[in-house]
Amino acid sequence: MLFNSWNFALFLPIVLVLYYALARRWQNLLLLIAGYVFYGAWDWRFCFLLAFSTILDYTLGRAMGAPPATTDNPRARSRKTLIILSIVANLGFLAFFKYFNFFVDSFATLAHTMHFNPNLPLLRIILPVGISFYTFQSLAYTIDVYRGVFPPEKNFLDYATYVSFFPQLVAGPIERAPHLLTQLKKDRVVDEDCIYQGGLLMLIGFFKKLAIADAVAPHVNLAFSHPADGSWVLLLAGVWLFTIQIYCDFSGYTDIARGVAKLMGINLMENFNQPYLSTNITEFWRRWHISLSTWLRDYLYIPLGGNRNGEFKTYRNLMITMLLGGLWHGASWTFVIWGALHGIYLAAHKLILKLRNVPPDRLHLRGPSNDNPPWRSPTAFLSLLFTLHLVMLTWIFFRAPSLHAAIDYLKGILTLRGDASGLADSVKLIAFYVALVLLVDIPMYRRRSHVAMLQWNWITRGVVAAAMILLIVLFAPNNEMPFIYFQF
Repeated sequence: MLFNSWNFALFLPIVLVLYYALARRWQNLLLLIAGYVFYGAWDWRFCFLLAFSTILDYTLGRAMGAPPATTDNPRARSRKTLIILSIVANLGFLAFFKYFNFFVDSFATLAHTMHFNPNLPLLRIILPVGISFYTFQSLAYTIDVYRGVFPPEKNFLDYATYVSFFPQLVAGPIERAPHLLTQLKKDRVVDEDCIYQGGLLMLIGFFKKLAIADAVAPHVNLAFSHPADGSWVLLLAGVWLFTIQIYCDFSGYTDIARGVAKLMGINLMENFNQPYLSTNITEFWRRWHISLSTWLRDYLYIPLGGNRNGEFKTYRNLMITMLLGGLWHGASWTFVIWGALHGIYLAAHKLILKLRNVPPDRLHLRGPSNDNPPWRSPTAFLSLLFTLHLVMLTWIFFRAPSLHAAIDYLKGILTLRGDASGLADSVKLIAFYVALVLLVDIPMYRRRSHVAMLQWNWITRGVVAAAMILLIVLFAPNNEMPFIYFQF
């Protein structure tokens, strides 16, 4: 079920009316049922995988118990076995459904280059929507229980609701049990602020998705459909517009998810914090897909050693983390290269900070603050543009259907293939959508709030909200376009 569908427009009011009429325990049962209805709308068979993952990690979490695994005794060894089982089972299912054919194809290609012709199996595997998100969310719970960060959940209903909470089930944010599960175990109060904030977040999300992301999608599709033939103007406009599309599509989903949850008195974490206003790549990753970047930091980068064992291992850990982060997005070498480029960027920036004697944890103190935004300083503004174009380079690999297409795309831009016809129209188109994004992001950035509009007077709020609705009506496509991150 898509947020931008008539089915959801009917589904959500029914859920909310029932939710407001029920006590907390019955609310959780309603949310559990709603989660499986929402998820099963894509393919009811996916529900069995979601249920199996839920039952497995609930059972393993209960078996591990509360004490952290720090003592050398049989109980600690047993808990270690259980967490290994959880990791292997969760990542095993993820690997099978998402990467089986990718690894088989890659091995077959390698074998053919060595003049072998193995007869390897290929399966027609349907990728369950959102499997990467709820797998990581469930896995975070068992790891936190193993570490003693969070006690094992005894109530199966509460835990199952945590895993299948429908607003963020299929595209995040990837929540942690101490934040979301703790809220689900308490009574929720839905007051006037929740209604206003939830409604505003949903409006902003739909505006980003329908009036911006979906509106630029045809231009992006045209540029990336035949990169070997496109002019440099078309290709450059395509990557600029995809940079806008991917941000508005994904952050728009998060805004809607947070808005829906807010209408139920539940707070989901911020997943985006105006990332394109970053002045360096480290800041970008503190603002982009925050739930994934912090997950990779806490459950992969730090366990690998983080920055504790010398420079070489620090850079190695960064590269491993970002390579696997790229592979998390999809079973393609283009995503691996996307992750590798970001790993190189982050390692290079860490090296620059070391040479300048700037500790990474003090980076936000040295860079532009919300009170001193980057557009007020020429140096900071140039750093912003440089960072943005580094990110745009990686988006070519992220969006291209194949590695060969990505290379053709880059060649077309770097060699200035074709003439400059259409340049003026492309600049106008890009400038228009950049302006729409900035009109949303700058007030949030300046006021450090995603609901900054609520601080305006009612006339300004009304005019802006009416303009957003009008643009949605004018620009929204006739067909329902899935969110980009549903494929991950």
